[in-house]
Amino acid sequence: MRVFLDTSVQIDRVIGDRQAREGVGRACEGYQLISSFRVLGEYVDTLVHDTVLLHQLIVDSDTVGEALRRLPKYPGLRFKGRRKDRAIAVYGKIADEGQAPREEVLARLERYIDWQLLDRFHDALSEVVNKSECGKARWTPPRTGETYDISGLTCRRDNPLGCRVDHFLEEHRSHLENVVRSLRQVAGQDEDLDKACDTIEKVVTGAQGPFGKNCYALADTIIALEAPHDAPIYTTNERHFRPLAEAIGKKLFSPQ
Repeated sequence: MRVFLDTSVQIDRVIGDRQAREGVGRACEGYQLISSFRVLGEYVDTLVHDTVLLHQLIVDSDTVGEALRRLPKYPGLRFKGRRKDRAIAVYGKIADEGQAPREEVLARLERYIDWQLLDRFHDALSEVVNKSECGKARWTPPRTGETYDISGLTCRRDNPLGCRVDHFLEEHRSHLENVVRSLRQVAGQDEDLDKACDTIEKVVTGAQGPFGKNCYALADTIIALEAPHDAPIYTTNERHFRPLAEAIGKKLFSPQ
């Protein structure tokens, strides 16, 4: 049987703590694993992006200890919430591998950014479904001076990175209408799902395009639509994916 891995599981596979990594490994054993371009795009926009920010912070600090102390309030990089948690998890992964001195940490981060994070995304996958052709999935951070430039990762409503998410969503118009009908029945219970409903309605009516912040609001919906019907979705975010999956007739994967 095929199992579709969403972004949360892919990130756990790479930088999760030992319990999370081993749990995903046991759950996936014996299955054919697949993922999608939209998952890869979200992975790049979160894990690769935040690893670049961590690299920038350490370059700008005399020691790794100083960098970690500055991390919550580093100017311009907005290290807070999940972004801060991911940066700490990346450094924790490096520390586990025995890379502690500043120069060694930077070298390890550069390997992560240049190829290793993407290599680990694809590890053990038999297929990466490409329906939306997410532009972020094709992006790699260019080197600039001592660190990397992440400005090219920005996808704006009036200047998308080059994808076919608009055509993909039009092909699934009936599914989107089902999502709205289903989620409106539980309106007010989850801010993210309410935002997704509002955005779907704007896109379906043609009031706005599905790019920039709208694509961000529709990320889980797009990922659920990309997942093949014969591949249940493995996610740690069941709160959002279960109602989406039920609305479009798909199943979630339940680890044994």
